[in-house]
Amino acid sequence: MSETAHDPHQRPLIAVATRSRKAVNQDAAAVACHPDLPLAGVVVADGLGSHFGANEAARIAVTTVTESIESAHDTTSQWLLSAFAAARLEIERLVCDRSETLPAELNLAEAFGTTLLCGMDMPDRLMVGYVGNGAIIHLRGDFLAFPPTQLLPWNAVNYLNPHSRMVRGTNVLYKWLGPQTTAAQSSPTVLEIAKDDSFVGDLLLVCSDGISSLDQTPIGLDADKRMWIRADRSVAMLYAHLKEFIAHEALTSDALHVCLEHYLLDLDAAHLVGDDCTIGVVVTAAAVKGFESRRSAAEALANEDHPRFEIVHHRPRSRVCQCADDRDRR
Repeated sequence: MSETAHDPHQRPLIAVATRSRKAVNQDAAAVACHPDLPLAGVVVADGLGSHFGANEAARIAVTTVTESIESAHDTTSQWLLSAFAAARLEIERLVCDRSETLPAELNLAEAFGTTLLCGMDMPDRLMVGYVGNGAIIHLRGDFLAFPPTQLLPWNAVNYLNPHSRMVRGTNVLYKWLGPQTTAAQSSPTVLEIAKDDSFVGDLLLVCSDGISSLDQTPIGLDADKRMWIRADRSVAMLYAHLKEFIAHEALTSDALHVCLEHYLLDLDAAHLVGDDCTIGVVVTAAAVKGFESRRSAAEALANEDHPRFEIVHHRPRSRVCQCADDRDRR
C-alpha cells in the first residue's frame, strides 16, 4: 500500500507493508494523504495478542486515524490528539454494537485492545504520535554514506519510549486503546521534529513490535561482567533494503511499497517473523531530492571512468557496391 502527497513537485514517498505467520494478522496499517493540506503519513496498529478481537481493534484504530488525517482542518497537533480519542470511541462503539453476540464470560479489560502509532510529514516538520510500544525511528537522509561495516548508522534514533513497565518481572503495557481504557490511557505521546530540509532530508520508519521495540531489546553482562546490548537484526536488514531501493529502484511510493514487501519476505526467510510484523516508511521530499542528486553524481562519475561511445547506424549498401569497394582496396 502506498500513496503520494497532493503536490507532485514536493511529495514525500509513503508506503506500508505487513506480514504474519499466524492464521490471523492482528496488525493493521495504512497510508494517509490529505487531499488539500500538505499533510501525509503512515498509521500502524498492533492488536494486543492476548486480547479477544485484537485484529478488529487494530483495523478500526487505523481506519479512524487515517480518516481523521484526510479530513483535518489544519496541521497543528490538536487533530492528532482528537484522532486517537476518536479511535478509542470507535472501538467502544464496536463493543456496544456487538454486545449481544460477544461471549458472556468475556472480560472487556482483556478484549479489543491495540497499540497505535502514527508518523506524519508536514511542510516544516515531522510529527509522531503513539500509544503502546513498537518503534518510530528518525533516520537522516545521509545514512547511505555509512560503510557496510556500520550496520546501524548513528544518525538513526528511535523516538518511541514504550508505554510499558516491569511488573513482577513481566513487561506490561500501561497505555493502549480499548473499550475500557481511560482517556489518559489512550492519549498519545506526541513529538514534533524540525525537518532537515536544508541538508540531507529525513525518513520516518514506523514499526510494530514484531520488528523492533525498546522494551524487547535484550541487555546483559557477559562472563567478564561487560555489558552488551543485542542490536536488532531486523532493523539492520531494513536499512540494507532501503539502501538498495534508493540506489537502484524508481523513487516512487509504489516502488517503496515493493521494497518493504521484499524486506518482510526476507525477514520471514531469515526466521525473524515470529509475530505480526508491520512497517510504514515516510521519506521527505528533501531526502528524495538528495537521493536523486546522489544518483546523478554517481552516474556522472561512472561515465567519466567508462565513457560511452555513440553507435551510428548507417543505411546498408547493396552487395554490388560492397564488392566494388573490395576490388578497389585490392
